[in-house]
Formats: sequence, C-alpha cells, structure tokens
Amino acid sequence: GKVSLCDLGYCSVGVDEGWEDCTAGAPPSRQHDQAGLPTIDPKFPDMAGMVQKLQDLGLSAGWYLNGCKCGEHVELEKNYEGDIRSLSKFGFDSVKIDGCGQQRNMTHYAELMKATGKSYHIENCHWGHCTNSDNSSCPTKDWCPFNWYRTSGDINTGSMSWFDNLQTARRFLDWQEPLSVPGCWAYPDMLEVGNVVEPSEGTWAVWNRAHFGAWCIISAPLILGLVLSDDRLETVLDFIGNKEAIAVNQAWAGHPGLLVDEIEDQE
Repeated sequence: GKVSLCDLGYCSVGVDEGWEDCTAGAPPSRQHDQAGLPTIDPKFPDMAGMVQKLQDLGLSAGWYLNGCKCGEHVELEKNYEGDIRSLSKFGFDSVKIDGCGQQRNMTHYAELMKATGKSYHIENCHWGHCTNSDNSSCPTKDWCPFNWYRTSGDINTGSMSWFDNLQTARRFLDWQEPLSVPGCWAYPDMLEVGNVVEPSEGTWAVWNRAHFGAWCIISAPLILGLVLSDDRLETVLDFIGNKEAIAVNQAWAGHPGLLVDEIEDQE
C-alpha cells in the first residue's frame, strides 16, 4: 500500500533554484529591488500561499537564497535584510544559503533571522570552502551559525559522485573532536538515491543502497533528490524507508560516525 514519506521522517519540502526573477532587480542588484527585497519569478505568484499549503499538510517549508540563477555580484546590507524580511513574511521554516551571490556572511544572516523571533533551520551551501571569515563553509569548535554545512561541491547522478562527496566529510569526523555534532552537521549534499548510475551491470540496487547507508552512518541530513512519484519511489522505498538505517542516522552516541578501515586496491 501507499506509504507516507512524512511518516518515515521526510517532513520538510524545500524550494531550490528557479523562483528568482533575474530581470527585475534594481542595479547593481540582479534580483533584489530598490528596497533590497528579492524579486520573484511570476511562475511563483503566491509564495506565502504555497508555504501555508505545505504547512497545512503537516510539512515544513524551506527556501533558497543567494542562489546561482542570478548570481548577485555586489554585497549589499539591504539585500541581507530584504532576504530575511521576505523569509519571515512568506512564513518559511528553513533556508538554504548558497555561495553564488555576494551575500555570504553566515553570521549576519543568522543574526537577522534570530531578530525575527522565529527559529529557522539553516543550511550553509558554500561547497566545503574553508576560510577564516564568516563566509566559511566550515565550522569551528566555537563558530557554527547554521545547522548543517556542505562539505563538497554539488552531487550528481554519476556512479562515483556520491562516493567522492562522501570523502569530503572525513575531515569533520575526527575520532576525538568531530566537528559534525548535533545542531551542526556535516553534509555532503542531498541524496541521489534512485538516480545514481550503476558502475557496472547489475549493481544499481547495491550501489544506490550503499549511498543511502553511507549518509546514515555519518549522520548526514537525509534530503531526497529524486522525483517523488510512485513509480520512482517504488524502486528505492526499501532503502529510504529502512527504519533501522534511519534510526542509526538519527541516533547520537557521542560521535557522528566515521571511516574505520580502508582496503587497498589489489589490482
């Protein structure tokens, strides 16, 4: 029978790239108006109504800022403020902040969100670039104004993409002092489970299952990246609906999980 993804724990829906109107900005901005508010593509005529519909269904709604569609070239205070005014006005519950535009100060974004009086879940999508500034993708023991952070570039459907992205999380999974901890999770991008090309004939199922299992082991956020149609979900429901694997992902026993051994290629 039908299974509710939310019953399995997948209860958040995110609007990613595509909502921006890159033609309506006030120079030097490409997609912020004169007041600093983000300009919305007419294909999204009622952003607040969309968010409310999701919430009425018992889901939380996530937005996407500082994106790549328009790629703002100038950092402006009014754009930071306008982004968060709109985030609050539309009623979103979480936000992904990309690194393509110039609004990259994660501390400032977090402070502006806190000032709204609402608690948001924040994804730092700065591709694993570690710097000494507030635009860093990488937390420290004393600094993490976000809830999860990208350790890598974008994942794709290639057979080795998820595996390569997985390796980028290793530097945050130190046995003694991991930097992936509750409230500040290392994240090698969304799941491509169901989309991954098999590396050799007959390995599709085991390779897609291994991808899901790896994200569970290192406590990475489990964000589905496939078309959520019945026919697509049917092929992977045994993986993404594995309650024992999800429980491992959600449990905290003092460490997020890490690589314990490597086998050298014998060829």
